[in-house]
Amino acid sequence: MLQTLNLVGDKQADLSVHGGASKAVYAYPVEHYEYWKSELPDLKLPYGMFGENFTTEGLLEETVNIGDRFRVGEAEIMATVPRMPCYKLGIKFGRAEMVKRFMVSRRTGFYFAVLVCMLLKRMI
Repeated sequence: MLQTLNLVGDKQADLSVHGGASKAVYAYPVEHYEYWKSELPDLKLPYGMFGENFTTEGLLEETVNIGDRFRVGEAEIMATVPRMPCYKLGIKFGRAEMVKRFMVSRRTGFYFAVLVCMLLKRMI
């Protein structure tokens, strides 16, 4: 279930630097997986590998703007900021340079705030 700070069962460890109301949900476009498969052919890249809550289709960085709103079931979410990954992305991929490669690729995905919550079914 989607809540104002995250999905049920998917809490961020340190809300001072991750998550919070403006970064409740992270989405990463499925279209980027083909790029990364060619860049990192030795790795298996299952959906969710980039830490996303939602692997989306058709929502790309060049078409989604901060403030754009979307519906996910009964929930309403709003794009807030592109992802700025921390060092843990490099650890997950086993490559210290992964954060830099991620940023240089301009395939960052984006965070969403939850405006209407599925769990509570009320305006937040």
